[in-house]
Amino acid sequence: MTSKYKPFDELKKSEKLTKARAEYGDAVSNDRSFQAQARKAYNFYAGNQYTQEEKSALEAAGRPALVCNLVKPTVELIKGVNDQNRVQARAIPTEKNDGFLADILNDCYEKIRHINNIVEQEDDSLENMVTTGKGFLAVDIAPDPKRPGEIKIPVVSVPVSEVRMDQNGSWLFWEKWVTLEDFAIQYPEAIKELDDILNGESVGDLTEFGADEDFSDTFGDTPVDEDYTNILDDGFYDKTKGLIKVIHKEYWVAYDRYYGVNPQTGEIEEFSKDKLPALKKMIPGFGYQKVKDKKVKWFQFTGHKVLYDGDSPIPFDGFSIVAGYCYKDKSKARIDYFGVVKDMIDPQREADKRWSQTLNLFLKQSQGGYFVEKGAIDNVKEWADTINAPGADTVVADGAIASGKIKEKRIPQLPTGSLQLNEFAQDLLKKISGVNPDLLGMDRGRQEPGVVIKMRQQQGLILLNNLFTSHKRMINAMAERIYAIIMKYMPESQIRRILGGGKNYEFRGDLIADLKNKVVAPIRKIKDLKYNIEISDAPENLTKTMSQLSIFMEMMSKGFPVDPKTVIEKLDITEAEKAHWIEYIGQKEQSASQSAQMQMQLKQQVDQGKLQIAQGNLKLNSEKIMTSQLLEKEKLEQKELTDRRNFDIELAKLDEQGRQMIMNLVQRLSLPMQLPQ
Repeated sequence: MTSKYKPFDELKKSEKLTKARAEYGDAVSNDRSFQAQARKAYNFYAGNQYTQEEKSALEAAGRPALVCNLVKPTVELIKGVNDQNRVQARAIPTEKNDGFLADILNDCYEKIRHINNIVEQEDDSLENMVTTGKGFLAVDIAPDPKRPGEIKIPVVSVPVSEVRMDQNGSWLFWEKWVTLEDFAIQYPEAIKELDDILNGESVGDLTEFGADEDFSDTFGDTPVDEDYTNILDDGFYDKTKGLIKVIHKEYWVAYDRYYGVNPQTGEIEEFSKDKLPALKKMIPGFGYQKVKDKKVKWFQFTGHKVLYDGDSPIPFDGFSIVAGYCYKDKSKARIDYFGVVKDMIDPQREADKRWSQTLNLFLKQSQGGYFVEKGAIDNVKEWADTINAPGADTVVADGAIASGKIKEKRIPQLPTGSLQLNEFAQDLLKKISGVNPDLLGMDRGRQEPGVVIKMRQQQGLILLNNLFTSHKRMINAMAERIYAIIMKYMPESQIRRILGGGKNYEFRGDLIADLKNKVVAPIRKIKDLKYNIEISDAPENLTKTMSQLSIFMEMMSKGFPVDPKTVIEKLDITEAEKAHWIEYIGQKEQSASQSAQMQMQLKQQVDQGKLQIAQGNLKLNSEKIMTSQLLEKEKLEQKELTDRRNFDIELAKLDEQGRQMIMNLVQRLSLPMQLPQ
């Protein structure tokens, strides 16, 4: 079997170089159609909307090459909508008790985003998607030369002219132009051959061929980038700009994974193939299973020199370059990609031409000319030079004006069709791009709740849903790679350094403490965190903030209790002004609290005085009642005594028989009444 049927990973170095160069040439050739369309879209975005042939035709017709660039503001508007609706990637722990560790990991990720200015790179990739239909973000990992032991995680937006990717996701090529200084840093082992590489004299890694073999025509033609002044015939060095072209290839390869049962734990564990003999020797009858899997490998070269050949250093199952696509054209066997600008090109062309045509008609028709009889003008050239010159005197023959030999032509009216077509083309650009008043949340002449505005903007985003969804996937995929690098390669000392300067954490040896929530955990546990990546609205999401502010204001107007500090946080003012207002509100709240406390104390004092008075009145009333009761008792006793005395006196007046009758009567009345049987 010849070498061409071997997998790329099993080829010799020279064979890999030969095949990689040929594959790269094919990839560039297959991508020419897209690159041509992309350059055209970039030209329209930049305002270069006439071809040289069109400019020449307009110049010959005496018409100005006017450009009413509506493409650029549309692209900028879409970028602005993204800026106001930013999303963020967050690690969500799979275990309930790992929330603190996930917060540390997320804060570390945000610090890296800030250090590497990843937001700007994401915005640039979105601009490429809107303009051309493709956007690329690339992540790398490298030791930090300024801080030994630490790593750097650079993220860059790759121009679409530099990336060629297989539609099946099997491989990709990245054409990187690097400076001599960066080349020396990234490939220090190639420094000794740098002079030969720059002068095209190094045969590099082609020495594996026989001395009598001719390999000069084995590589095919490497396309020359029109933006560079190439010195070498294969276009790997630009002497004028001091740039070296490095071809970076990533590809999937199949490999074997080995799993066996650990006799101590009883669990299935993975082991490397080179340990298999030792395991069989240590564990008689050791059983294992071989499983096929795939991984990404890198191959980098420049000219005839292989710079890197090995496994991808990114600890993630995927390419280091993340792609985002706007729209797909599936009408052909090979899928083509295009952006918002492609469909705007024809209406933009129409708007430019109609504007130029309208101005040309206006300039020509504003000067209707004259009907002139023969002999009415003595000097025709003088007439032509002065008739339309402001303030110039035009001489005609004697009696020509009086006899009516010169008559002004009627100026025709400007046709309305040209203006209507121009307006139609401009309106068509808005409809095609998907930018409409709903997307902008424009005021419709009445004050509306924030929820309504938010829903209208979401409806407006439907026309651009595919674009923003793809961009979210890019952010999510890039976050997966950065999180994986942090988890595997970032040392604890670097985590301590980038997080220790804030107010949220405090490091105590190998422990990290959350000062706000009073939680402590070992830093090393971050490496064992199990998590998922989710996309949500970012805190700086302006649309969400303004919507919430509108909701809070509406709640306040309806009488619902709302914390004024929360409203201040949602205002679009500087942090210093926010701090001033929050301090002012705090002083007002403290003053109101003190006033309320004083009123409460005064009320308590008044209530206590009223209570004391009421208690005094109650005591006085009680004493009055007791005195009244004593007087009544004394009156009753005195009356009873008086009645007793009167009874005795009356009884003394009666004779013996009468007294006995009275006594019997009294005795009978004192006995209980007997009911009849």
